[in-house]
Amino acid sequence: QLMYAVLPFLIVAASFLIWFVVGKITKQSFFAKRTERKQITLKDKFVVTSTNVLYLLYPTLCKNTFGLFDCKMIGGQPYLKIDLEEECYVGRHATMMGLLGVGQLCIYVIGLPLLVLVFLRRNRASLDTHVAHARYGLFYGGYKMDRFFWEIVITMRKVSVVMLSVFGPELGPEKQAQVALLMLMVCIVLELFGDPYKAETPRHKILGRLEFSSLLIEWWTMWSGLMIFQMNDNVSSEETVGVVLSIVVIVVNVGLLIWFVAQFVLAKLYERKEALAAKALAEAATGERKQSFL
Repeated sequence: QLMYAVLPFLIVAASFLIWFVVGKITKQSFFAKRTERKQITLKDKFVVTSTNVLYLLYPTLCKNTFGLFDCKMIGGQPYLKIDLEEECYVGRHATMMGLLGVGQLCIYVIGLPLLVLVFLRRNRASLDTHVAHARYGLFYGGYKMDRFFWEIVITMRKVSVVMLSVFGPELGPEKQAQVALLMLMVCIVLELFGDPYKAETPRHKILGRLEFSSLLIEWWTMWSGLMIFQMNDNVSSEETVGVVLSIVVIVVNVGLLIWFVAQFVLAKLYERKEALAAKALAEAATGERKQSFL
């Protein structure tokens, strides 16, 4: 817990050190100001590195934080589930829960999303600038300007899933699955009515389709798992239905993965084609200017 508590600070320090050293090697000042509007500075790269790593680490931080509050009743006494020799709410656990548990809950689980929301809200008038996109585009780049906060909705979804995975086993498999189905249904409804993704061209509509499809397939997978769990293996008809559901779940999930990868590859090819076309156009314009000068 101590390691995870200080890990975000270590990540920020390591990111700063890496790009500061890169600046020394390439003879660029880390604190140099931008000389061109679309210039990417070392400070921009430091911010992007830190935010991306913390973004990926966030679910793990939440899981470890909730783990300090996850106790199991054994013989009428609560014990810490991740270490059943540790009695809950007394002695060392009470101290660690108060310092690390509450601290991480306030600073990381609640604090990080709240910090992002406050920053985006305060700077929403300048979110379309190159500097904001270069540094913080991860949090709002794919959303409509009036849905700049949607990443916080996604974060709430992640926190809910982590909480269910940590505290859910106490409910039992069936109730845990039912709560998961309810959560997924809420996410699907929010996705439909929120309509958050920016679609500058018809090509960009694929973002919303991918998100909606993934939520639907998650719901189907969970529902199928609950059905299979409740079936009686001794009844041949139910066993057949269970096998069919299992095959369908595997095929649908693999199909979704292939579709995701295919769309990613197509998008990269399209961007490369656009970049080459823009480069050729710029070279042609430069050639025309030279001929005019001559």
